[in-house]
Amino acid sequence: MKLHVRRAHPLDLPGILRIEVQSHPDPWTGQGFLEEMAGGDGSRHLLVMTPEESPGEVLAYSCFHYLWDHVYVLNLTVSPKERGRGLGRLMLRWVIRWATGAGCERVVLDVRKDNAPARGLYRKEGFRELGEFRAADGHSTIRMYRPLARDAHSSRPAG
Repeated sequence: MKLHVRRAHPLDLPGILRIEVQSHPDPWTGQGFLEEMAGGDGSRHLLVMTPEESPGEVLAYSCFHYLWDHVYVLNLTVSPKERGRGLGRLMLRWVIRWATGAGCERVVLDVRKDNAPARGLYRKEGFRELGEFRAADGHSTIRMYRPLARDAHSSRPAG
C-alpha cells in the first residue's frame, strides 16, 4: 500500500477523532484539532497519513509545533487496527525530515511512562530521555529529544 502524508483538513476530523478516542484515556477534543488545523502563524501543524488509493481514510496523524530551533511533537497516533506495521515509525521519520529541513536543532516529545511500545520506537529512532514529570492529566510522563544534523541545503517537506 502506498502512503501519503499531507496537512489535515476539517473533513479528516471524524477519522482523527475515531483514532484519538480509541487510543487515549484523555482524548483531545474536536475543537482542539480544528485549532491545530488552522495553524495560525504557521508554527502549528497537523498532518495525516492516508493510503494513496483512499485519501479520506486516516491511518495515523501527528500534531507538532515549530518553535524556532526545535519541533515539539504534541501527538503522534496510529489507528489501533494499523499498529505493528511501521506507520508510527514512518510518521515520526516524516516529522524528523520536516524539522531537519526547517533547520531545527532537535525534536522534542513527551510520552507516557507506561507506553512501552512508543518509548521503544523513539529510542530506536535516536531519541534520548531528558527526565520524568507528572503531566497535567496525572500520568507519569517521560520527556525525550533527538538532536538533528543541520543541513543548510535541505528543504522541508510541504505541509
